[in-house]
Formats: sequence, structure tokens, C-alpha cells
Amino acid sequence: MIDAQNKITSLVDKYRLLHPEEYAFVVKQIRNNRENLKNKFAETGMDTVERALTEVPETLFEMFLKGLSEDELAYYSSKEGTRWFAKSFREFVVGSKI
Repeated sequence: MIDAQNKITSLVDKYRLLHPEEYAFVVKQIRNNRENLKNKFAETGMDTVERALTEVPETLFEMFLKGLSEDELAYYSSKEGTRWFAKSFREFVVGSKI
């Protein structure tokens, strides 16, 4: 788990360094979308409680696919990993509440 977190953090740092313009654009888009949500939890479903927690740009996701092992990707996609990612990288959080 900690190894996966360290690799994910390293990849996010590398993404920010290699793609600063895209990073700034994505962060601005997510912030704008957050301001226009129906509620602070970013619920997406109408009849069920369904919500988006994070939004990751395609470039970063591709870096995850190439740089993480299957177990590390499984952690990233898990409930625990998603919550850790959201708390660690608030700029990718869709709602104002996690």
C-alpha cells in the first residue's frame, strides 16, 4: 500500500513537471465544474446515490497504466486507494466534500 502510494505520488509529481500547461488547465476545469455542482458531494445519479470522487486527466491515467503494477493499479482503483488519492491530491477532487 505505501509503495503504491509512493509510486502514485511520484507519477503525479512527474505529470506536473512534464505537463504544466495541461495540469493547470485540468485543475481549472475541475474547479469550475465543482462550482457548478448540484450539491457538495458531486452526486451524479438521479434515483440512486452515485457520485464522482475524482477526475484524472487522460495523460496522467496513461502514466498510471504504464508505471504501476497490476496490484498497485488495483489499490489505486479500490475504495481505500481512491479515498487516499482524493485526500492527497485535492486538485483532482470533483466535489467539495470527500
